[in-house]
Amino acid sequence: MNSDDCNLWSLYVRSQDLPGKVVLIIAGNGEWGLSDLMGYSAEVSNHFPVLKLPNYTAEELQMVFHGMMRKWFKGKMEVEGGYDGLYVKILIRRIVSGASEKTFGNIWPVRKAFLEACRRQVERFIQARKTGNYLEDFRMTKEDLLGNKPSLGPEKSPAWKELQQLVGLDDVKESILAVVNQVNQNFIREMRGDDPLHVSPNRVFLGPPGTGKTTVAKLYGRILADFGLLSKGDVVTKTPADLLDRYIGGSENNTQEALREAKGNVLIIDDAHMLDPGTNGSAGSSKNGDFRGGIIDTIVAEVTGAAGEDRCVILCGYPDQMKDLYANANPGLARRFPLDTAFVFENFSEDTLGKVLDLKLAKEKLAATDKAREVAMEVLKRASVRPNFGNGGEVDNILSKAISARFRRIAKEKKPQDEDLDQVPLEPQDFDANYDRLSQAVTNTRALFDEFVGFEEIISKFESYQYMVQGMRLRNVDPRPYVPFTYVFKGPPGTGKTSTARKLGQIFYDMGLLAAPDVVDVSASQLVGEYCGQTGPKTRRLLESALGKVLFIDEAYRLNGARGSFAEEAVSELVDAVTKPQFARKLIIVLAGYEEDMDRLLRSNQGIKSRFATEFTFRPLRTEQCIEQLRQVVGKVGITIQATPEMDTTTRTSLFSLLQRLSNDKGWASGRSIETLGERLIGHIFKECAIKGYTGKDLIVSGRELVTILGQASGVPYASIKMRGGQIPMGAKVMTLKDLETSE
Repeated sequence: MNSDDCNLWSLYVRSQDLPGKVVLIIAGNGEWGLSDLMGYSAEVSNHFPVLKLPNYTAEELQMVFHGMMRKWFKGKMEVEGGYDGLYVKILIRRIVSGASEKTFGNIWPVRKAFLEACRRQVERFIQARKTGNYLEDFRMTKEDLLGNKPSLGPEKSPAWKELQQLVGLDDVKESILAVVNQVNQNFIREMRGDDPLHVSPNRVFLGPPGTGKTTVAKLYGRILADFGLLSKGDVVTKTPADLLDRYIGGSENNTQEALREAKGNVLIIDDAHMLDPGTNGSAGSSKNGDFRGGIIDTIVAEVTGAAGEDRCVILCGYPDQMKDLYANANPGLARRFPLDTAFVFENFSEDTLGKVLDLKLAKEKLAATDKAREVAMEVLKRASVRPNFGNGGEVDNILSKAISARFRRIAKEKKPQDEDLDQVPLEPQDFDANYDRLSQAVTNTRALFDEFVGFEEIISKFESYQYMVQGMRLRNVDPRPYVPFTYVFKGPPGTGKTSTARKLGQIFYDMGLLAAPDVVDVSASQLVGEYCGQTGPKTRRLLESALGKVLFIDEAYRLNGARGSFAEEAVSELVDAVTKPQFARKLIIVLAGYEEDMDRLLRSNQGIKSRFATEFTFRPLRTEQCIEQLRQVVGKVGITIQATPEMDTTTRTSLFSLLQRLSNDKGWASGRSIETLGERLIGHIFKECAIKGYTGKDLIVSGRELVTILGQASGVPYASIKMRGGQIPMGAKVMTLKDLETSE
C-alpha cells in the first residue's frame, strides 16, 4: 500500500478481499484517538471487534520484574528481601503511584527501574573495588533497588553545599530543606511499609530581579536529582518568547516539546508572568493572549506533579505580576503550582548586599579601599529604592562601572605601562565621581537658590535637614525615619512652588536619600481616572515611576473629595501609599496649590493632614524683593538698575507705588511676573541699542527711567533710558499689563 492508502477505511476495504487469508490486528491507545477512529463508521467498528487490555496490577508488575531478573541473569540474581519482599514491593509501588490510567506505560517503567537498579549495582561494585573490596556479583541490595537513603551531607549532594554558600536566601533555603526533609521522611515511611506522602517537585519562584531565582532553580534541580526525585537533574531554561508562536497551535506544540526535553530534568520558565493571557502582546493583538492561554493550558494538562512524572517545572516571576497571571489564567494552574508553597525571594538587605559585594570583589580578585567600599554601599543603598532594583545584578553593574572608571583614572595618572593594574585598588571616585556630595550639600543648596529672592526661610529648613543627615551618618544612624518625605507647598501663583520642587531632587540626592535627582512633574488630573476602577492603578503607576525620585503634583487641590469620588480615591491611594513598604520613604511627594484650596484639601481627608504634615507657605514678593528680583533678571545680560538707596525720595516712592499697583492686579504672579517684566525690559533695551547703534559695554537704567518704564505698564507715558556714552530715547511703548497677562 502506498501512503495514500494508509488509513483505517482503506484497511477495512482491502480486508474485505482477503477473507481467511490474513489476520489483521490494529493496536493502539484507545484514549489517544483509536476509539475515535473506530467510531468513524459503523461498518468499520463492526468489522473490527475491540479487545481492551487493562493496565497491569502491582502484583503482575512484580512478576514482570522477577521475569526480567530471571531472564537477564539466568536465575542467578538474588534480591535483598526476596522477590516477594518489602523492597521489591516498594519499587513497584513507586512505579504505580506515579501512573495515570491513561498514560501508564506498564512494562516500560518496570524496565526502566530494572535498568536503573542494575546501574546502581555496577556503580557500587566499581566504588568497592577502588578500595580493594570484591562484593558478591549476584546479589542486589535494597540500595540498588531504591537508591541510597536521602542525606543532606555535602558528600551526597554537592548542589546542597553550593546552595549553603549563597549569601542570604535564608527563607528559600528553609523551604528547600522542608522539601528534602519530606523526601527523607518518605523513605522512612516506605521502609516501614507505609505509603509515602505526595511530594510535588514543581514550584513557583517569586521575587524581584537579581535575587537569585534562576541560580537557585538550577541548584534545586540538581538537589532533586541527588535525592532521587529526578533521574538526570539537568536544567532546561525557557522564556515566554521561546514558547510563543505566531501560528495557531504552534505555542502548544512548543510547550509540549519543552516538556519532553525536560524529562528527567528541570524546566525553568523564566519571566513566567509574561504568560498572563490578560495582557496584550507587543503588537496589541488579542491573539497573543489566546496563545499565552494555550501555553498555560498545556502546562496544566501535562504537568501533574505525580511521583513517576520524573520532571520538575519551575515558574519564575515577579510577585505582583504573577498574582495577575493566576487571576487571568486557567484555574488549574493554582492547583498545579500553588502560590502558598512558592519559594519567595526578597530584596537583599543592606548587609546581604555588602556580603555579595565582598564575594564578587574576591571572585574577581579586585582590591578596594575601605572608603571605596563605603561609597559603593552608598550607591547601592540609593539605587535600592528604584523600581525593579537589580540586587545582585546591581552589584555587578556598579563593579563594572567602577572598573571602567579605574582604567580612565589610571590613564590620566599615566601609570607605567608594565604596572599590574589589578594591584591598583578601586577608589571612592571610581564608584561615584561626586562621592563627597553630602559634605558639600549645604553649599550646593545655597547655590541652587542663588537666584531666588526671599527664600531664606526655606533654604534654612533644608539646610537643617542636611546637617541632621550629616550628623546621623557620622554615627551610622539611618536618617530616613527622621527626614520628611512628604510636603505641602501652598501659596499664590508665581511664588516659586514649582521651582522649589524641582530643586528638591538634587537636594535629597545630595543627602543620599534618592536614587536620582529627577523630578516627576504631574498635574492632579493625571492621577484621576475616567471610569470606576481606573484611578487606583493610575495613581500606583505614577508612584512606581517616581520611586527614588521626587513626585510633584501641581494643582493638588483638585483632588479634593468634594470634586468627585474618583479624586477622593486618588487621595486615599496617596495616603495609603506613603505607609506601604513599597513606597514609604522611597520617594519625595509634594502636593502644591493655592493656600486656601490646599487647606480645604487637607481638611477633606482625615489621613492626608497627618501623612503630609510638613508644610511650606510661599509668600508673594515684597516691593523691595521685586526690585531685587528684577535686578537679577536683567543683570544676567549686563543691564544694571540704579541702587534703590541712590534714588531720590520722589523716584523711590513712585517706584514702590507703581510696583504695588502692579502686584494688586488680578493677573499678577509675583516672581513670574517680575521675570516677564525683566524680559520685556531686556528686549526693549537691546532693540533700542540696535536702532541707535550703541556699542558701549555698560547699560545702566536709572530709578527715574525704571519708574517711567514700569509706569508704561500702568498707562503712564514713556521716557528715555540713560546709558553711559549718551542719551538714547526709548521706544513709544514698552509694555502694558495686558501684555503681561497674555504672556503668562
